[in-house]
Amino acid sequence: MTVLAWDGRILACDRQTTVGEMKVETQKLVLLPELRTAMACAGDAGRCRGFAHWVANGRNADDFPSWQTDIATAVDVLMVVDGVPYIYNMAPFAIAVLSQFLALGSGSDIAVGAMAMGANAVEAVQITNRISPHCGMGVSWAICR
Repeated sequence: MTVLAWDGRILACDRQTTVGEMKVETQKLVLLPELRTAMACAGDAGRCRGFAHWVANGRNADDFPSWQTDIATAVDVLMVVDGVPYIYNMAPFAIAVLSQFLALGSGSDIAVGAMAMGANAVEAVQITNRISPHCGMGVSWAICR
């Protein structure tokens, strides 16, 4: 379970991954400086890394991960390229986000509420970590310009 938050400047996410009945701390934020890209995913941790590998290797539509086309196995991706946020869902085409802020994952309602009340993305994830049993273990973040 995950929370990803974008406030127009910062991409932030929690670090909790659940393995069986155990919570473990992991790194969900992926930085690809050579592509001027920061990204994070909500969903299966292995598939999230697989998606990051697809991005790092050029985002070729013909190589789009097959599991990403199935609603039961797809991960939600929030990617910021040159300061512009995009989401990916079940197709190899990025969707530009025009909203002032955005959150994805199981804690998204809490994070959006926090940002609507003036919190930045890091604070929104911290708040979500305090409230949601599905999010936690700290915050990873990047300033994206």
